[in-house]
Amino acid sequence: MKNINLVLLLTIFLCACKESKMEHILIPRALQTGESFNEFPKSKVEIFNFAVVKPNANELLSEYQITFKDTVLIVDKQPKPQVTKFLNPTYLNSQKTAIVAQVADGTGLVSPFYIFCYKNNKLEAVALNKTSNGKNDAKVTKGLEKLSRASILIDNDYLLTTVNGKVFPIKRQEPNERIQGKIFMVSRDASTLIFLTANSLYQVNYLSNESFNLPLDSKMLNDESQLYNKVQQNYSWFKNANGTLFLKGNLDDNRIVDIKEFKK
Repeated sequence: MKNINLVLLLTIFLCACKESKMEHILIPRALQTGESFNEFPKSKVEIFNFAVVKPNANELLSEYQITFKDTVLIVDKQPKPQVTKFLNPTYLNSQKTAIVAQVADGTGLVSPFYIFCYKNNKLEAVALNKTSNGKNDAKVTKGLEKLSRASILIDNDYLLTTVNGKVFPIKRQEPNERIQGKIFMVSRDASTLIFLTANSLYQVNYLSNESFNLPLDSKMLNDESQLYNKVQQNYSWFKNANGTLFLKGNLDDNRIVDIKEFKK
């Protein structure tokens, strides 16, 4: 009888252990200059996974739990409460050894982002949130935006490549505020980003960190639905002395513009 009870207790204990997952609390650190996240796993289990814990009809609002092996990841950013749920998790490399996700804290698109990575046999959380006091932050902050199959934009402040795990901080127009505009187009080599602001096209190359602001006529801005076509007709891509592409007004009004030069 004692043996039967022992077996029953052992079975219950093993089932409880199987159902409950281990947790790992991470204190986030700052992004290092030139840091990338393209590590290769030493084994098949050394990868990140995520699962829906609170589904939503709008997939972007579904909440996820992020795990490494069988360990649930928790972010501890004092004095705020610990974070266990995240939005829109996205892998940063094909090996799945790094993942970026936004905190699901109910504050919407302005919630902070973290990169989860496994480097030097250590789990880490890297913060991707710069302070900003822009008056239009709530309007221009779009969270995670996919620019292409291999690149994403975070809060107008970071460009991340989702193939080789590179992170590029984007030069702000004003140091104390995120770019007060929305992504409008990119150069044909995809390295110059153009943001439509209140009165101009702010252009920044995330590889060279060069920027150029192109003021726009108020008449063009009045009809945003036709703005893209008007930009195609009146502006062209020019290379500066460093070979960086920027959009500038046509020097020749009769110049034939190749629309293939433009990418939304």
